[in-house]
Amino acid sequence: MAHRARTLGLSLLGYMVGLAALSGCQQEVAAPPATPVPEVAVITVTTQTVVDEPEFIGQTESSRPVEIRPQVTGIIKERLFQEGRDVKMGALLYQIDPVPFQAAAMSAKAMVAQAEARLVQAKQNHALSRGERPRDGQAHPRRNGRAVEKFPVGR
Repeated sequence: MAHRARTLGLSLLGYMVGLAALSGCQQEVAAPPATPVPEVAVITVTTQTVVDEPEFIGQTESSRPVEIRPQVTGIIKERLFQEGRDVKMGALLYQIDPVPFQAAAMSAKAMVAQAEARLVQAKQNHALSRGERPRDGQAHPRRNGRAVEKFPVGR
């Protein structure tokens, strides 16, 4: 048995030496290529005075609230100020669409023209009702009665 143990021990030893020899026979893995040396900027350090300017973050609020109310109604076409900026007194803040206002002005002018025409006609009818002759010198009996009916004077 001693002989068998010795043989077994030598066999194991030979087997291990063979494995070690075979493992050393493997091809060597090539090392990865070396990375290139990066380029860096180089500056010369100098001494200088640095002014320390404090920087703060905060939120401010106006001492007096301002309320903007329209004086007219209309469609706003453009806002002419930037929120948070100073606004001078009398500066334009909004541009309102002028088309509805122009239409209203034209309508008012037309109503004034109609009223002026009615005034001229009323003055002529009144003059006829008092018996005055028109500028062309002819009397208009039909107008005379109508003028009295429309504009009774002294009744």
